[in-house]
Amino acid sequence: MVWKKIGLYPILDLDFCKRNSLSIQNLLRMWEDYPSIIDSIQLRSKTLSLKEIERKYTEISKLTSLNIVINDYWEVALEVGAYGLHLGKEDYLGLNEKQKEKIASAQMIKGTSSHSLEDLQNLDTQLWNYTGFGPIFQSGTKKTSYSTLGTSILREVLTRFSIPIVPIGGINSINFWSVVYMGECKPASISLFSDELLFPLIAKEYIQKLHLTRNL
Repeated sequence: MVWKKIGLYPILDLDFCKRNSLSIQNLLRMWEDYPSIIDSIQLRSKTLSLKEIERKYTEISKLTSLNIVINDYWEVALEVGAYGLHLGKEDYLGLNEKQKEKIASAQMIKGTSSHSLEDLQNLDTQLWNYTGFGPIFQSGTKKTSYSTLGTSILREVLTRFSIPIVPIGGINSINFWSVVYMGECKPASISLFSDELLFPLIAKEYIQKLHLTRNL
């Protein structure tokens, strides 16, 4: 399994979808329309039980050909044989050694989170295939105690570190391009990439600019 460094990484936040009356099936179809830039999505919820997230994963996997990375619920990711798991830094550090060994031995994509240059310097690149990096901007959908990092630090990170970087946090239609222009990365978003009016416009323009850049 190889994690692509460039593209877009939609986060299918089940709680966000419920609050905003969004159709999961419609979002999946929209993201599937752009296979050249979207191969994976992240499945996220902060309210469901293990059984509920497992049931949701099973339902969603039948609706889409996209690879599914499960956020937080690493036990479920291992149990169902998901494409990948995403586990935040603090959550991973809170595991015991046996649990960490299970994750290390799993043949799947593994993503984590980083919130500073120090986090990246201490990252085990033999374990993790990618890391989220943020918040780049202040987020309206995810509460966090971490300070916003901004695009200048993102540019430095993309220059200094080889692990694939997923910028996250407060990315919207106004600041999206300031993230993309910092270097090779795979931006993630809940709200922007779930906007059925804005997202297709951004995706099409992203593809055009990516092709122009690659052809230079």
